[in-house]
Amino acid sequence: MTILTSDEVFAEMEKDPAYQKAYRMQEPYYAIMSQVIKLRRQSNMTIAELAEKANVSPILLDKLLAAEYNPRLSYLIQVAEALNCTLEVTFKPIGKETKS
Repeated sequence: MTILTSDEVFAEMEKDPAYQKAYRMQEPYYAIMSQVIKLRRQSNMTIAELAEKANVSPILLDKLLAAEYNPRLSYLIQVAEALNCTLEVTFKPIGKETKS
């Protein structure tokens, strides 16, 4: 019996088209989550303070930051404005992404 490392398992999974599609579908949520967390911390705001400034529910903001909420575009614009940012949306051809 061959024992695989986690890197080997993920390397095999990444070859699977179903895995690739699932990853593409989830990646934007995690990108949004990580950017909002980073900007909130840089602004020294609590989740409650950001929610108040954005005029959104703190419960939904907390869910957004846990990638458990599928927000409307208008919601994201409100959060971006509260962070003194603009929201940018980009469509990229599949297979042309660059992993960071």
